[in-house]
Amino acid sequence: MNKQTNWTAITIVIIVVLAIGSIFFMKLLKNDETNKEQTTQEQTPKQNTNKPLDPTIFQYEAQPMLGSDTATVKVAEFADYKCPACKYFSEEIFPQLKKDYIDTGKIQFYSYNLAFLAPDSLTAAMVGEAVYKQNKEAYWTYNELVLKNQQNEAKNWATTDFLYDLIEKNMPEVNMEQLKKSVENEEAKENVIKDSNIAQTLEISGTPAVFVNGMEVEESMNYEAVKQTIEEELKK
Repeated sequence: MNKQTNWTAITIVIIVVLAIGSIFFMKLLKNDETNKEQTTQEQTPKQNTNKPLDPTIFQYEAQPMLGSDTATVKVAEFADYKCPACKYFSEEIFPQLKKDYIDTGKIQFYSYNLAFLAPDSLTAAMVGEAVYKQNKEAYWTYNELVLKNQQNEAKNWATTDFLYDLIEKNMPEVNMEQLKKSVENEEAKENVIKDSNIAQTLEISGTPAVFVNGMEVEESMNYEAVKQTIEEELKK
């Protein structure tokens, strides 16, 4: 009798263990499927539902541009030199854009200053405008160079001394005396303010902000989202 009772107890324990194991396995399976679904959603960009804005707002003719003069798709980026996300865009997103669309003559890429994070954001933007006035091609070198050497956002690092030293050591094509005079006058500052006014009209709330033919890309840090919007415009 005791032996039969023991076997009954053991059988019950085995059934309970198997039941718990089955439940646990089903939860793991469900979680794995959920994780796969979330990963797929993260990799797949959302459909861009934004409507194109009046192209005259962007004043493209006054901005630094890379690309073919005959390209019909215009991509505009608003950035702050002190913005860490803008550094990421410059190093991770822009090279892909350049390879796939700028170098192939499919788009025109425009650069805008939105110097809002700190006073030295304005300084970096003003120096950039002065470089552009002197040498349009050198502007893009400056843009990449400053973002590459970006420091802590909370630190007041983008001073004229720092920026001039950076240019003098890396950009021999720039006339430093002419550059300094250009920064000192109000023209460079006025051009930065013009960019900020455009951004204000567009109601931009952060950087980098990317527009494709006047439509804001909701996921500007996702290359696939930017690419998807460009491809849709190229089909038109």
